[in-house]
Amino acid sequence: MLLRGGYYMKARCIMESDIINQPPHIREVWDWVLMNANYTVGKSSGVAINRGQLFTTLDKIREGLSWYVGYRKESYTKDHMKKAMKALKKAAMITTNKSTRGLLITICNYDIYQNPSNYDSTNESTSEGARKAPSKHQSSTTINKNDKNLKNKEKIKEIAFFGSLNWKRSKERFLTISEKKSLQTYEEENGAVNWNNIEEYKKLTREKTI
Repeated sequence: MLLRGGYYMKARCIMESDIINQPPHIREVWDWVLMNANYTVGKSSGVAINRGQLFTTLDKIREGLSWYVGYRKESYTKDHMKKAMKALKKAAMITTNKSTRGLLITICNYDIYQNPSNYDSTNESTSEGARKAPSKHQSSTTINKNDKNLKNKEKIKEIAFFGSLNWKRSKERFLTISEKKSLQTYEEENGAVNWNNIEEYKKLTREKTI
């Protein structure tokens, strides 16, 4: 299965960087900048943006890092953002250029850290073994393991359906995102499911709606 949205890499050597023991908001700003940096050449607000660059504002970063406590929205202060920028520049992780419309952030050595070929294998022998064709025994073991995992998944669903006094909580705990969406669609079209009615459960599973 292919995942949408691409990916970015974060080197473990950050554990040895100057920001690792800095306040959390500094590390969060670094992650946000890394996630939102351009991976191709483009434009933003009329500004030419190269790979490894990002045109933004401190307010946009604050908004991107906001969180909720109940219904109350929380966010870092603008002073937090300024201190984070200062710390990242001091650590030679970014450079910045201000304009009247925002801030152009350049990630230092972006191409080095975002190139998979620049990373050592964690275990050469494991990598070599993974490239070899599996033996008949390995294939059989894999099939048995898959069958067991499938049975376990079905068992978990049964527990979710019948073993809980609170179905709503059980649904959130046990169903995958796609299953939740299918269930929501079914309930919108047919009304709420009565999970105490085993015939309705059988009908629903037979139709493969979840």
